[in-house]
Amino acid sequence: MEPSTLGSEPLKWLHTTLKIGGFSMNFHDKNKKRLFGHIIQNIVLYFFLSYDLVLIYSDGVINIDIDKFIYLPPFIINSILHATLFFKQKSIRHLLGKLKEVMECNKEDRNHFAETYKFVKKLIKMFVTVQITVWSCVYIIPLLQSIASLFYAKNFKIFLLSPLQRIMGFSPGYFQDWILLICTILWTFCLMCTFFSTFASVDLILIFSYLEIKLFHYEIETYYTSSLKSDYDSTYRTIVRRQVQISKLFEALKNAVGLYLGLQNTFIAVTICSSLYAATTGQSLYVILLFCYGTLLFIFNSFLCCYISDRIETEGSNICNSIYELPWYEMRPQERKVFKMFILKASQSMKMNYKGIFLTNLDTFSQIMQASYSYFMLLQQFS
Repeated sequence: MEPSTLGSEPLKWLHTTLKIGGFSMNFHDKNKKRLFGHIIQNIVLYFFLSYDLVLIYSDGVINIDIDKFIYLPPFIINSILHATLFFKQKSIRHLLGKLKEVMECNKEDRNHFAETYKFVKKLIKMFVTVQITVWSCVYIIPLLQSIASLFYAKNFKIFLLSPLQRIMGFSPGYFQDWILLICTILWTFCLMCTFFSTFASVDLILIFSYLEIKLFHYEIETYYTSSLKSDYDSTYRTIVRRQVQISKLFEALKNAVGLYLGLQNTFIAVTICSSLYAATTGQSLYVILLFCYGTLLFIFNSFLCCYISDRIETEGSNICNSIYELPWYEMRPQERKVFKMFILKASQSMKMNYKGIFLTNLDTFSQIMQASYSYFMLLQQFS
């Protein structure tokens, strides 16, 4: 990716991941096939989640087989997070508008971060490659085994991780076996797209917002120190305009993903715990591989969200310090008074939270890992 061709390409990556998850769904979309696919994706996910909960309720929570429903905690939590982003589409569109507005103001300066964008692009490609490889290993081979079992084995067995243990109202037989297999294939595909789009969309939103905030810090240290002395009025207006843009971007960021991050931080320890338990107690190689990957994926995604949020908070403090270190003390008294008021305005912290709660930073990640270990040891004692 050459600097001259960087342009708005980062936003295209973000739009792509949002479209995969249906987070930019528009009922007036001209692409009716994509709209229909998003509707089916949501129906499949929430129908099977509701069905599993009804099945557990009808059988009794005490009588359920934990090993058969070990996939349920990650499924429930991912569905909650998916729904959170889905119903935040208006806030996400507002955030994308702010990102586009900020990116158009500093196209040339962003080229200094071209290497960072290259790294992000490689990270996306690596994530997609790993996702496809792992899901192929734990999906294609078990799928073929399930089909072979349906046609040739005396006792049908689904080798895939299935959201259906049985169909209420149907007696065991060939017709039920076909329904179970088709539903499992459809659910697995929708779940794979949802996991990818949910994690990738939020990660890219955080990364691109962080880079724009960091870019503003770069501009302060590179350009404004010298120009403030020679051309106060123009430089001051530019700094204020850029600072207001960054502040609005950060507020839009909190409104779009703050609740998502808060819920993820609240429930991710249970997800990591259940995935780790399934990976250490699973009987099938495919289940072990899938949940080992799931455990690493949840930990890595949680760390990345907490790390980027922590970096945004740090960069906000750096911006405040850089503005304070500008030669405002060399200005005329009236200019100095106005600039002091601007410094007070710019000193607001950039802590990632949602309406003052659900703080996200590296301390949060440390708490998540401690809670995950505690839950896992507790689950081991009861198993």
